[in-house]
Amino acid sequence: MCKRGSITVFLTFIFVIIMSMITAVIENTRVLSSDAYVSVAADSAAETVMGDYNRELYEQYKLFGYGGYNGLGEIDINNEFNEILKDNLTVRPENSYKSYSDIYRLCNIKSEPDKCKYITEDDFFDKQISSYLKVVAVDDIKNSIMNTDTGLMNRKMDTDGLSVADDYESGKFDQNDNGSNPKDGSGNLPSSNAKNTGNDDEKKDNTVSDSAGGNPLKCLKDMVKDGILSLVCDVHNVSEKEVCKRESCDEKKKDKAGNDEKFSAGGYLKKYIEDNQSGQGVELEKEEKSSAGKIEYIIYAQKMFSSYVNNLNKTVDYGNEYIIAGKESEKDNLLYVVNRLMVMRMAVNYSYIVSDPILQEKSLATATTIAGVIGIPAVITAVKYTILTILAYEESCIDLCAVLQGRAVPMVKNVTNFKMSYEEICLGSKNLFEQKALQYGAESDIKRADEFTYIKGIYMLQMLVPKKTIKERMLDLIQHDMRKRFQESFCIDTCICSARFRVSYDIPYAYSYLKRDEKGEMMSGREVIALYEYKS
Repeated sequence: MCKRGSITVFLTFIFVIIMSMITAVIENTRVLSSDAYVSVAADSAAETVMGDYNRELYEQYKLFGYGGYNGLGEIDINNEFNEILKDNLTVRPENSYKSYSDIYRLCNIKSEPDKCKYITEDDFFDKQISSYLKVVAVDDIKNSIMNTDTGLMNRKMDTDGLSVADDYESGKFDQNDNGSNPKDGSGNLPSSNAKNTGNDDEKKDNTVSDSAGGNPLKCLKDMVKDGILSLVCDVHNVSEKEVCKRESCDEKKKDKAGNDEKFSAGGYLKKYIEDNQSGQGVELEKEEKSSAGKIEYIIYAQKMFSSYVNNLNKTVDYGNEYIIAGKESEKDNLLYVVNRLMVMRMAVNYSYIVSDPILQEKSLATATTIAGVIGIPAVITAVKYTILTILAYEESCIDLCAVLQGRAVPMVKNVTNFKMSYEEICLGSKNLFEQKALQYGAESDIKRADEFTYIKGIYMLQMLVPKKTIKERMLDLIQHDMRKRFQESFCIDTCICSARFRVSYDIPYAYSYLKRDEKGEMMSGREVIALYEYKS
């Protein structure tokens, strides 16, 4: 009897052990699978919350970002996430007629933002720009920027001769041995009604008279008295608005027209050239490794922001110019760009002028007439090259006038496409420059390497701006435009583009006695992480 009973007892113990193992496996599976169950619900909630992105920001600038206005931030995104998460984890739908079994019996579900990152942090802004540019046609623009002739962009002019001419005009050589005044010579240029024989379609009624007595050094003062903008565009239509920076700038710098009381052509040109060509090309050498990312910025800016020749109906009329200059005044930004394009074109035009023997001969004759009484060859040579610089200045005014009208000018000049004749050097005026600018055709395909356009000039100047500065100024423009047009409280620095949520919950254990804390209470808390980031 005892032997037969022992077998029954033994089998009973075996059965209990086996059933305990089976139920333990089932319980462990239930607990572990709850992580996947909650993770799916949390990921879905995170995706739903981040789907409520700022519509205006995306529509205008193709950027994804949550909030950024009306104080929306981490607290709001977490509250919304928590509500959606609880709905996702609800087992029995509201007003349902069927019965549902809850195998997890989750409770105490809580969430908190573990870490939110903003569009201005890390490389989120760069990633979104790259994703946008992949779906738009940018190859032509990219090739145009990469094929830009940096040699022309970095060409500089020698100003040593202008210093000597400045000394002459300031009176250093006024009195010679005979006591005569060397400035009495008036030159040998026609004083009125001069015209360029190479341009027969020029209108006679727009020709202005020579008020400088044939002296190019004197005519420059009257020409620049109202500033460079008055010579190349309609200053009355230039935007006077201001850009509100994300960080206010206390110091404002203004470009001067150079119409001081004691004006000298040599001094003005020397200062103008040095002020507007210094530092060109330095950033290119320092940031050679980041040129690819900079090109993406420039392409994005060309498509999203307005410029003088391409109005995209943004709040800032000269957005691309602001990226270059960074000044609060739109007019100052345009002036900054025009000044630097002017010097860039002066260097190109001057290269042709000094290689033309006819222009050399004529300028030497004029310089001899003006300063020959002094009898100092160095002064005569300095005056000669100052006259040639004035001619380059006037030709550059024509170039700028043309490109600001949306026209294309030759990248380099020669005898066939040079517009100013030497006989017109004392007749420079806005009317004359506009008249000659009309001889250039409308802007053609930007891939043509032999053409210079305003957009190409913008590309060249933006390539000289550090990549970090371009990014900051683009963010300034986006925030300013969004505030003026849509949301007054918009702040791009608070636009969330990556959110990580830490979700905690309790799940009751079937074998609760196996896991208790120091107070004897059941330890059933678990935790999962949900992460969502805008990819494009």
